[in-house]
Amino acid sequence: YFPPGTIHLAVVDPGVGTERPALVVRSARALFVAPDNGLLTGLEEGEILGPHMVVGSPILDGGVPTFPEGSHILLDGPEEARAVVDSLHAAGFDFLKPYSLLLPETYRALVERAGELGMPVSGELPVTVSAWEAVELGQRTIEHLTGMEFAAASPEEDLRGNYLARLRALNADPTPSPDEALDLWHRSEWEPFESLDAAKEARLFRSWSSSWPAASPPSMRSGRPP
Repeated sequence: YFPPGTIHLAVVDPGVGTERPALVVRSARALFVAPDNGLLTGLEEGEILGPHMVVGSPILDGGVPTFPEGSHILLDGPEEARAVVDSLHAAGFDFLKPYSLLLPETYRALVERAGELGMPVSGELPVTVSAWEAVELGQRTIEHLTGMEFAAASPEEDLRGNYLARLRALNADPTPSPDEALDLWHRSEWEPFESLDAAKEARLFRSWSSSWPAASPPSMRSGRPP
């Protein structure tokens, strides 16, 4: 693990110290300094063995974040989502990481713009977005199986509608309560498990495996935590 801002310096051959120029390559998280002898070109083209970093974006959450502290970018609507995707793409990030309290229209704009730029989207699934829709939109991975329990719950639309109404009210509040946002997220972690539908669960997994052939998610059978 190398922290953001690390400078990697390569000194590898007898030409060091001569007038031959050095090359500097900047990624989203680090600087790479090496002699102009083909080293960086060889790494980039896979001709020689070396590290390859896949760098994810900061957390992309809604206008009212799941956690008030942390490294995140708050997206307040579709237009801002598209602009942020453009800036992260230009900065060299490899994929985008959505999070739990994005509004559905903001999430859709994010994923659609990422698709136009060829950027994968891999992260949590917002509580306001159906896993069925995420599959269709092309989210590459759903981390921690977030949202999968919603998609397999018998009252999926009612649950999601209740959470969406609460989230819209939070976003409309000029002084939203961080505790209210966290409570919404906590409820989404256990409430759908109280009404899982085995047939919907099986249908969801079949849909998942046809869209993402490498995926083999475990069963979601569980219960409410103590």
